[in-house]
Amino acid sequence: MDTKFRNILKKYNDKKVLEINDLTVKQGEIVSIVGNNGAGKTTTFRLMLDLIKATAGLVTFGNFVVSKSENWKKYVGAFLDNDFLIDFLRPEEYFNFVGSLYSMKQRQTKAKLLDYSHFFNDEIMNNGKLIRELSSGNKQKVGIVSALMHDPQIIILDEPYNMIDPTSKLKLNAMLKRINAKHNTTIFISSNILEPVMDVSTRIILLEKGIIISDKQVDDNYIAELNSYFLENIYAA
Repeated sequence: MDTKFRNILKKYNDKKVLEINDLTVKQGEIVSIVGNNGAGKTTTFRLMLDLIKATAGLVTFGNFVVSKSENWKKYVGAFLDNDFLIDFLRPEEYFNFVGSLYSMKQRQTKAKLLDYSHFFNDEIMNNGKLIRELSSGNKQKVGIVSALMHDPQIIILDEPYNMIDPTSKLKLNAMLKRINAKHNTTIFISSNILEPVMDVSTRIILLEKGIIISDKQVDDNYIAELNSYFLENIYAA
């Protein structure tokens, strides 16, 4: 299913924080949204997940209008931050809970998690720890896998590279590429770290103060353009 933004406007009081007039993401694209802090990346994802309401406009997944239906939820997997986690549970308990939301039996969940054992690196499962006792990076891994394990048609990950180590970044990108190739999954990633999204994305959208200032397929010229943009911001500061 395609994802569409139509005349989206988000304001807080009189301050405009996001304006996307017309944006379509085709099924199977891997789209990264990049920008400096305050660009509107997280606001975009929260609107997509109906966690906040748009001042005007609509977001749609296929035929589902996000703000008017809940039927889209079974097709979407998302992790934005650790508030998504139930941290008094052990990871195994949390995964079983998430799986149950998608009608997965515990044996199905257990089998599915084997696909991510290399990402967990023997640090998360079956060690008796509650989620709140895990490191920040391992909490993030729990959240990321909880968004992937039911094979959604659309995946939304907000700043997934923030807390994880360099090896885990590479593993995550390999996982996302494999999922995309196998299921034609649409993947949305936000990041203010350019290198990993350049490796995984087919398309990168650059936001500045809530406005799309660039939206192109990834190639060497566009990568150079993005690097130049962020370098100019460094020198401007």
